[in-house]
Amino acid sequence: GHMGSEVTVSSGASAGGLPAEPIPAYTAPTMKAMGMSSRLWLALIVIGIFFGAFGLWAAFAPLQSGAIAYGQVTVAGNRKTVQHLEGGIVKDILVREGDTVEASQLLLRFDGTQAETQIRLLGGRLAAAMATRDRLMAEQNEADEITFQYDSSQPMRDRQSEYLDILLGQQEIFNARRSFLDSQSDLTQQRIAQLREEIKGLSAEVQAQERQLALIKEETDALEILLKKGFARKPRILELKRQAAVIAGEREKNLAAIARARQRIVEAELALGSTRTRFMNEVVMQLRETEEEIADLRDRIIAASDILERLQVRAPVSGRIVNSQVFTEGGVIAPGAPLMDIVPADELLIVEARIDPLDIDIVYPGLESEIRLSSYRTDEVQTIFGQVEDVSADSLIDPATGRSYYTARVVIDAGVSLPDDKRIYPGMPVELVIVAGHRTVLSYLFEPLSRRLGRAMRES
Repeated sequence: GHMGSEVTVSSGASAGGLPAEPIPAYTAPTMKAMGMSSRLWLALIVIGIFFGAFGLWAAFAPLQSGAIAYGQVTVAGNRKTVQHLEGGIVKDILVREGDTVEASQLLLRFDGTQAETQIRLLGGRLAAAMATRDRLMAEQNEADEITFQYDSSQPMRDRQSEYLDILLGQQEIFNARRSFLDSQSDLTQQRIAQLREEIKGLSAEVQAQERQLALIKEETDALEILLKKGFARKPRILELKRQAAVIAGEREKNLAAIARARQRIVEAELALGSTRTRFMNEVVMQLRETEEEIADLRDRIIAASDILERLQVRAPVSGRIVNSQVFTEGGVIAPGAPLMDIVPADELLIVEARIDPLDIDIVYPGLESEIRLSSYRTDEVQTIFGQVEDVSADSLIDPATGRSYYTARVVIDAGVSLPDDKRIYPGMPVELVIVAGHRTVLSYLFEPLSRRLGRAMRES
C-alpha cells in the first residue's frame, strides 16, 4: 500500500481449516516524528561536546587561589605632622589640601605683631644697655670722652634717631658724673692749698718767734753778767724773761696749728681718694650688672626672634598636603595643635590590608598580590601588583565592629605605570587578592564535595 496507510490482512480460515487469528497492524513512522528525533540527538551531541570540553577545561585550566582583603594605601614612613609650638592668629594661608610642596616651602604665616613688639622693646633696652656699658668703660678708664662701640647686631639700626637720643643721654650722664667728680677733686685741692698756705704762714711766725726768743736769750744773758758786776737791774731781766715766755707760748700754739693743718691735709687727701675709690667701685659694679643685662637681653631677643621665625611655618619634607586643619585667615590656633600632615613624596607606597582570620593560614610574607584601586574604574586603571612584606603576629579587634582581623603590609611594586592624569595617593581604598597558589577549576568545584566525603569517612 501507500506510505503512511495501514494494511490489514484477514482470512476466514487458515490453510488448515482452523479459525483465522487477527494479524497486528504495522504503523509506519511519520516525517514529523523522524524530524524531532534527529534534533534531539543533535542537541544531546552538542550538550555532550560542551560538557566534555568544559570538563577538559576544568580539569586542566589553572585557577589562582588566595585571600581577598581590603585596605588602604599608605607610606612606609609615617606622615609628617606640622605643628606650631606657640600657636596664635593665622595671617596667611599659602597652601591648600592636596597641594604638592617642597621641603622648607612656606606653608602659612602667623600674625607677628606681639613678637615684633617684644623684639622692638627688647631692642631698645639692649641698645641702652650697650651705650651704658660704653659709658661705664670710659669712666673706668678715666677717658676724656666715650667711645661708643658699633655692634653689627645693634638692634636699633632702623631707628637711628632714637638710638642717637640714647647715646646723647649717656654722654650727658658721663659729663655730669665727670663734672661732679672733678668738682669734688677741685674743692679738695683748694682746701689743701689753703691749709698749706696756713702752714706756711704759721711756719713763718714760728721762725720769727724763734728768732725773737734767741735775741731775748742773748740780751738776758748779757744783762745777767752785768747784774753780777752791779751794772744792771734785775727787773729788766725779769721783764725779758716774761716776754720770752709769752713768745714761747705763741710759738707752741703756732706749732700745734701747723700740726692740725697737716692732719686736715691728710684727711682731705684720704677723703678724695675714698671718693674716687667709691666711684670706681660703683663703676665696676654697674659695668658687671650691665654686662649681665646685655647677655640676658640678647638671649631674650634670640628667643623672641625664634618665635618670630617660627611664625613662618615651613614644610619639613617634600610631599603632599593632607588632613589640613587650617581653613580661615584670622583664625586662632591653640599651642601645639596639628596644622596639617605632609605625606612624603619619596616614601615607599604600601598597602595596609585587613586579612580575615579564616584566610590567615594561607597569607604569609613573600606572596604576590593583585591590587585594584577602588577610587578608579577598572577601565581607567588596570590592576597593579605588590608583594606581602609582613603579617601581624596576632589578630586585632576593630573597636567599631568588634570583628577580629590580621594586618598585612603589601609593598606596591616599583615602576607602576598609571595614566598621566591618575596617581596613587595615600589613603586610597584598595581591594586585594593575595595569591596563595594555583589549582584547577575542577578541584575548586569539587572541593566542597571532597570535604564532606572526607568528613563523612572520618565520622564513619
